[in-house]
Order: sequence, then C-alpha cells, then structure tokens
Amino acid sequence: MRIPLDYYRILGVPIQATIEQLAQAYQDRSKQLPRKEYSSQAITARVQILDQAYHFLSNPLLKADYDQEFLSLIYNNTSSVENEEIASSTLDLPAAVENEEIASSTLDLPHSPYLEIESEQLSGGLVILQELAEYEQVIRFGESFLENHPQNITDQTDILLSIALAELELSREQWQQKNYEQASSHGQKGLKILKNHQVLPTIQLEIETELAKLRPYRILSIFSQSNPQPEQRLQGIELLQKVLQLREGIDGKGNDYSGLNLENFLHFIQQLRPLLNSQEQNSLFSAEAKRPSSVGVYLFVYTLIAQGFTQKDPYLIAQAQQKLVIISQRQDVIIEQSIC
Repeated sequence: MRIPLDYYRILGVPIQATIEQLAQAYQDRSKQLPRKEYSSQAITARVQILDQAYHFLSNPLLKADYDQEFLSLIYNNTSSVENEEIASSTLDLPAAVENEEIASSTLDLPHSPYLEIESEQLSGGLVILQELAEYEQVIRFGESFLENHPQNITDQTDILLSIALAELELSREQWQQKNYEQASSHGQKGLKILKNHQVLPTIQLEIETELAKLRPYRILSIFSQSNPQPEQRLQGIELLQKVLQLREGIDGKGNDYSGLNLENFLHFIQQLRPLLNSQEQNSLFSAEAKRPSSVGVYLFVYTLIAQGFTQKDPYLIAQAQQKLVIISQRQDVIIEQSIC
C-alpha cells in the first residue's frame, strides 16, 4: 500500500544532505521513541521504514536512482498543481473555493511522492506521519485501513491509537487558535473511536481531561458571541450545569477536572455573569442557592434585585430581602439590604 511519505521527509533532511548529515539524522530519528502505548510491532515497523530510508539515501547509487524518480515526481506534481490553478482561474471561482479544491486534489495526484509499504507496516508509517504532524493523513489512512480491513486486528489497537492521538493534536491546535468548538469536536472524535472499540483507557482519560479543561473556554466562547442562536445558548447552559454538577456547586468541593481552583472558578463565574440574560441567571443561581451554596445565594439575590427593579415587581425585592437575612448571619450585606 502507498502512504504519502518519501525518504527525505522520513529522516528530516534536505535532498542536498551530506553522508554525515544523513547519518546524524538517522541516529537522531532512531533515538526518538514513540509513545509507550504503541506495541512492539508498531515500533519495529517504524524502525524498518527508517532503516529503508537510510539504506537508500546512504548508498550513492541507490540515492541517484531514487533522486531521479523523486525529482520527476515533484516536477510532475508541481506541473499538475499549476494546471489546476490555471483551470480554476478560468472558471472565475472564489479564492477560498480555489484553494480548497486545489489542496484536496493534490492529496491524490498520481505524481505525489509516496512510499510503498506492506500492510503490516502501516502502524509504523502512521507513527512517522504523526511525528511529522501530518495528523489529517494519519486519520485518513488509519480510518481507511480499518474500514477496508476489518478482519485484520493484529495492529488494530496501534492504528486506533494513532487516530486518537492525531485527533487530540488537532484539538490542541484548534484550542491554541481559540476555535474551542472545533477543538472539542476533534477531542470527542478521538475519544469516541477508543470507547467504541473499548481500548486504551489511559488515552481515553487523557482526552477526557483535555476536554474537561476546555469546557470553561467553550462556555465563555458561546456566550461571548454577538448573537448566539438559542440552541447554542442551551448548549452553553448544559455545559455550565455539567461543570457545576461535578464541582458540587459554585463553591463546592467537587472536581470538574478543569484545573480551576475556587478563586479562579469564581473569577470565571464573574466573567460569565454579564453574558447571561436575567432568565438564565435566575434559573442558574436559584438552583445554586438550593444546594445550599453561599455564593449561589448571594448571586441569586443580585439577580432578584435586578429583575425586581427592571420588572417593577416588589415581590422579587421581598424575596431578595429574605435571602439577605440568611446571608447576613455569615457576612456583611448592609449595602444590599439598604438597596432593597
């Protein structure tokens, strides 16, 4: 089978590399060990591919033949892309469509550099693609192999591991770019494939921990939108309720695995409050007040006061006064009582 690799990329060297540079690169790549969750078969397959690359490039005669074929493929590939660009420009397509179609078409160009490997070596090839940050290719080839060879379970776990790790890395990339929903989507995909096959519980836990840390960012991102749709706001509320349930309240002692201590979480709630409408605040903080939660009661009081004034409803102010009597036993709320 073919995978989108060439000997130079495998070793991480330019085509002009000297024998000494090749030897050093081979040594460095050989010392670089994959994650411990990979099986000995995957590690052996990776070493075989590295050995093959070094064998060809370190032999002047083999290298000359390989370079001729390699450069020919690169030249034909470049020509094909140029033709694609010319063809698309004559159609007067929007730039975004042009780039997307050209990028997708070059993935399957017959003249793209590739490496022929045995199917038993795919797990090693995916490890190398993973090391080269070719995460989309890892997912593409891994999923295709599992779909077309469901009976081959020898290295299935290694392939599932590569796919899940690729999704996790894509999630982290999207997180850094502040695309929090896309980050969550990639993480969920990686977690789902492992759960469906009931494998690699430690990797499942790693992904779940990442998703938990991502939740507060997703919540703020959803409510920070200029005009979020009702279903988006509902999703944000559900995420927040999940966090509060795990923490056992705003000031609870539970663990939502977000990494936020009490002080940071209270700061998160203060950031979120102005983004919630009065109905959302009432529903959220009234539930927190019933836990009971001191912070929840206090925030519920402010919600009642705000609604009482805006709606001209004395009953809501009276409710706030009753709550303040309870709070006053533990903290100074004279200002709030005087407002009421």
